[in-house]
Amino acid sequence: MPSAARDMPGITLSNNSSNGLNTASRSKQAASQDHQQQQLTNSELYEIRQRQQRDKREEVTWETSSYDRDRGRMVRSLNIVERNRLVERQRQLDKEMEQRMRDIRLAQSAVASLQTASLNGRSRRRAASQQDLAAAGSSDASYRSHSGSCAAALGTR
Repeated sequence: MPSAARDMPGITLSNNSSNGLNTASRSKQAASQDHQQQQLTNSELYEIRQRQQRDKREEVTWETSSYDRDRGRMVRSLNIVERNRLVERQRQLDKEMEQRMRDIRLAQSAVASLQTASLNGRSRRRAASQQDLAAAGSSDASYRSHSGSCAAALGTR
């Protein structure tokens, strides 16, 4: 579809939302909605343009074959069958693409949750170690000063 849309005037393709170059000021949801609206608009324009080309192609085929009405009808019906086959194939490809996009979103959310869990685990361990130090009677600062005084007493510093 993008290569066909590239050849048609009036249709613009934007890769900004698809490759993650959203600005920091926009939320992900707003960017997603903008992308969906743009995609809907582009697909509507594409469908209208395709329908116009299809109608024009069928008229031309009918006119060139009009000297033999039976042959003209046959050619026209073959165009309709081919169009239906292509439309069904496009629907199938759209479903596959939507499934892949869903899989990508699920994978991204899983990675994000793992990163969050990892950060939470580190902060919990850090807090627990600080509590252990406090329970042992020394904070991080007093531990440093204590170790410095021990080193001075031993003459190693």
